[in-house]
Amino acid sequence: MRCAFTCGDVNGIGPEIVAKVLSRLSTRARPSEKILYFAPRNVFHDSADRLGVAIPHEIVRDRLAVSEDPSVVSVVDLGRARRAPGKPTKTSGKYAVAALEGVVEGLTAGDIDAVVTAPISKAAACLAGFEFPGHTEFFAERAGVTEFAMTFVGKRMKAALATIHEPLRRVPDLITKESLRRLLDVLVASLRTDFGVAGPSVAVLGVNPHAGEGGVIGEEERETITPVLREYRGVCEGPFPADAFFARNRQRDFDMVVGMYHDQALVPFKSIERGTGVNYTAGLPFVRTSPDHGTAYDLSDKGVADETSLFEAYRLAVAIARRRRRAQ
Repeated sequence: MRCAFTCGDVNGIGPEIVAKVLSRLSTRARPSEKILYFAPRNVFHDSADRLGVAIPHEIVRDRLAVSEDPSVVSVVDLGRARRAPGKPTKTSGKYAVAALEGVVEGLTAGDIDAVVTAPISKAAACLAGFEFPGHTEFFAERAGVTEFAMTFVGKRMKAALATIHEPLRRVPDLITKESLRRLLDVLVASLRTDFGVAGPSVAVLGVNPHAGEGGVIGEEERETITPVLREYRGVCEGPFPADAFFARNRQRDFDMVVGMYHDQALVPFKSIERGTGVNYTAGLPFVRTSPDHGTAYDLSDKGVADETSLFEAYRLAVAIARRRRRAQ
């Protein structure tokens, strides 16, 4: 099995937390896991030197030239990056995008089984010509997939988003019966295939306060969400008022919770998981995970960034890739 890491934005904490994870992995027996790291070679070396860690590695110019030795990390060299720690730049965006383009070639060709992406800056990536709102949409487009879901996986809760990086004013219009059906189909299939849940249970939150209060505070629940959920009776429940749902810890009763918009699901998820959650893109033909945090420019090059979420992202990516392989 081959698992790849991307460097993310080289001016943020991505290179540091990847180096920390690679250092941890170098002390563990990985008889069937080969690690590739898409990054500028000077960024890899600087991160390891700054942290004082020794990571057995080779430098290659092409993913097809990597050795098969699982004890050696193959750094796929993207060139020499000029860094400006602590801020987004066109250059940092350029290398973040180059890492993504390099790894997606390996994924679509079948040379890589899973990828763990370090955080990028959307502003920096945009300066470099990146035309996607984020990783999720990029990988879906490159895979030719239209049915996918941004999900978040933790030890206590799994969450998914009905809308992703959208302004709040657009959310109600984006939630349609068809979009909700597509989302639920992806999530139920992923729970069964990727997580081994034979009888999935999914909670769906309302978009309005009090889940619309029977139409008094909005019609989306009555006109859109409830009719769709009737089609998934026995698997999906809701729509639930978000505040009461989490106040009563109802997330413990379900395999997945669907939020209608970004913060509705991610505020409770991150509060509950406290830095150990993982971003997972369900519905892709390959496995892609990432930490549930951003570039944290204010922590860049200070040696204090916490790699826990990235490490958990690696563990989840490998677990899902293995489960998919066994199911073939």
